[in-house]
Formats: sequence, C-alpha cells, structure tokens
Amino acid sequence: MISEFEQRLAEVLSGRLAPPLQGRVDVAPGAVPAAGQAPRLAVGVASATPLEPDVWMRRPELVPGSPSPRRVVKLRCDVRVDVRVQAAVNRQARMSAVDAALFALDHEDVRNGRAFAPTVAGADPGFTIQRLEIAALTSPRSLDDPDAAEFGLSLIAEGLFWPVGLAGEDGRALGEIRLRGVRMPLMLSGLPSKIIAGSAGIPLQLRLGAVGQAVLREGDQPIATQAFETLWVAAFGPGRRPAAGQLAGGIAGEGDVRLIPVTQDAASFTYTPPPTPAVEELIVGMAGPDGNIGPEIGHFTLTTRAS
Repeated sequence: MISEFEQRLAEVLSGRLAPPLQGRVDVAPGAVPAAGQAPRLAVGVASATPLEPDVWMRRPELVPGSPSPRRVVKLRCDVRVDVRVQAAVNRQARMSAVDAALFALDHEDVRNGRAFAPTVAGADPGFTIQRLEIAALTSPRSLDDPDAAEFGLSLIAEGLFWPVGLAGEDGRALGEIRLRGVRMPLMLSGLPSKIIAGSAGIPLQLRLGAVGQAVLREGDQPIATQAFETLWVAAFGPGRRPAAGQLAGGIAGEGDVRLIPVTQDAASFTYTPPPTPAVEELIVGMAGPDGNIGPEIGHFTLTTRAS
C-alpha cells in the first residue's frame, strides 16, 4: 500500500529529473552521496490520515489490478522529499536540487495522479493517487543551525490504498434494472368548485402528461418495455399529521398510502371530505412493481369549507 506508493513516487521523480539528479532518488531514509558526488533525494510518507468516503458511503471500489471491486482505504498522506548531501556541499547546490524536484512534481499529470499509473497493463499497484500537491518548500538560510529543517519539499497526496493481491469482492450480479419516468404536467381532475365538509366521496382522477417504463435485463436481450403500472396517493393534515378526510380506491399500501393502478395514463380514486372544515395535502408518487413507495411527483391542496 503506502510502501508501494513511496517506491513509485521515487521512480517517477527519478525519471523526470535532469542530470546530474536523474536516477538519484531513493525511498527514505535514502543514501548520503560520497564526497564530490551530486546530491540525492529521499522520498517518504511522514504520516497518513484516513479520509471519510464520498457521501459517507463505504463501498468496494473498482481499482487497477482486479476486475472485481475491492475494499480500499482512502488516505491523505503527508509526504517529504528531502535532499541528501555531504556536509561540505553549499546551500546553493542544495537549493538547486529542491528547485529541480519542485519543477518536476508540479507537472499536471503528477498533480492529478496519472503519472503514478502502472506501466504494465493489468499490474496491481496497491494504490491509486487522485490528487498530489506541493504544500511547502523548506530551505534553511544557515547550514550551521543543527535544529534547522532539511532542504526539501512537503507534499500532500490523496488516494485509495489496498494490499497488493487483495481479492476482489464479487457481489450478486444484477438481473434486472427498472427505469420509470413521468412527464409533467400532472393534472388532478374532478374537484368541485367547493369541497363541502361532510359531503359524499368525490371521484378524482390523476392524469399524466406521458408515462413510461423500461426494463433492462441481464445478457444481450433487447430492452423490454412495459406500461406504467401504479401511482400512490396519500393525504395529510398540517405538519404531515394524519388527514381527517379519507382516500379510497386501489389497494392499501404502507401506512395511509393507497396504491392506484394507472389505466390509459390516468389513475382514479375517491376523496371523502372530513366532517369539519380543514386544509389537507394530497401527495402523489410513483410506486414500484412490488408496491414499494417511490419518489413523490406532485402535491395538491384540498380545502374543505363549512358550506
């Protein structure tokens, strides 16, 4: 995981530096060059912090090296690139090495992580970098201060990490995907000019501008289409309290919901006003093929008067 990233970072940086630094990048702690030799660079992850998965969802990810999704860890890594030199090397030579590393790592494909992709198709790298940025440059003004920071760069790398060779997680294959849609407007017809408290049930009808359903099945079979089957309706008082009026028609669903079949782009049901004046909300939604409650698609206000 992290060690594979360190090794790959050293390879990428080493190959992008110009002589005499080219080929002289190690994984920390790195080697100190002999007297008279060019500086060497050492790269290493100083610390790592787990990041919250996207939208608080923990799910396997499809990453390089496996055709099946894997369980991964999302990390923010604090990375150091340090200059290794003999004590006698002057400040200018050390700064030149830092400058070269900074310029090489500021390339777009390094910052977006593409530079760290495996060079062999199908290889398992153990990580994928999504973002890398240069956070800071350290360059002590004096070489005599024993407590001064090392010459080098601080980087931030974010990405997904997993053990090399980790088996993928094969779940159940999807056998069917159902897509449902409604084109507005959604119209409610049958309401009288006044709804009178205590009156008999009022036949109502919901008319849809256009409806459709598609079923995508497993394999190479063509997409099958079916008629839009069911709407659900429910009535509520203020604050989503139970309604005083009553809905009838179709079949009972969850709670106070009624499942109303759609025939020729319309669904018919009955609303019986309450015995006293009230303002209630009629909510309409799409129902799934098994009677499950789908998303809301319309709201209508039902105002019952005394006379």
